[in-house]
Amino acid sequence: MGKIIERAVDPHQYDLEDLNWNGYNSSSFNEKLFYKILMKQIKSWKNKSVLEIGAGSGWLIDLALKGGAKIAEGIEPSKKNMLLAKEIYKDLLIHNDTIENFKTNAKYDLIISIMAFSHIKNVPQIFGKIKPMLNKNGKLIIIVPDYDYTKTPRSGYKIEQEELNSEEYAVKIKRIFGVLADIVRKTSYYERMAKDAGLKMTSEIPLCPSKDALKVNPRYKNLEKTTMHQLLIFQEKNEL
Repeated sequence: MGKIIERAVDPHQYDLEDLNWNGYNSSSFNEKLFYKILMKQIKSWKNKSVLEIGAGSGWLIDLALKGGAKIAEGIEPSKKNMLLAKEIYKDLLIHNDTIENFKTNAKYDLIISIMAFSHIKNVPQIFGKIKPMLNKNGKLIIIVPDYDYTKTPRSGYKIEQEELNSEEYAVKIKRIFGVLADIVRKTSYYERMAKDAGLKMTSEIPLCPSKDALKVNPRYKNLEKTTMHQLLIFQEKNEL
């Protein structure tokens, strides 16, 4: 295993000393980055049960509960992020665990993951684990890095990458808040792996940075119309 992919799949990457995630207050930028598109989704979460994979500081769980979700809980392996969530929101239910090790008998109407799938090594295994965790007509929503954008040279960023195959590469980017590694995959890969697990991709939505996100981080202003991420929605195949 290469050094970049090894870091990308390390569940404690966000606790490393060269990644000052809390100090940068990245949760604020991510909230602004995805807020508009997620608000359109959250309207349909009322009275639903929600599980977030990679809950970070807990801002989305808090948003789901305020939007009327019956239950909203999360999984988060980083101790730093767990402490941040407790400091900001105090009473959210977040399990200090990985999706690989998480055990539950619960079923959910919605399972959502923002950027956590880029830290998952065995995607087929996780799709297979998620499928029986969904209620009838349940949905899986994931936001992942855009395949082309993530490896594009950008001013102020040091980018290193390891090619894995024709659909995947590992990338390490030195940003303002430190070094972060991800596995970036084509959406066709996620669609195929989900299909093998009995899930069908029903939507693929390219995401550009919102105006609110650009206010938080003006250095992205020249990328206003650039696809930075992809939002993918899956449902059980026999329910469509």
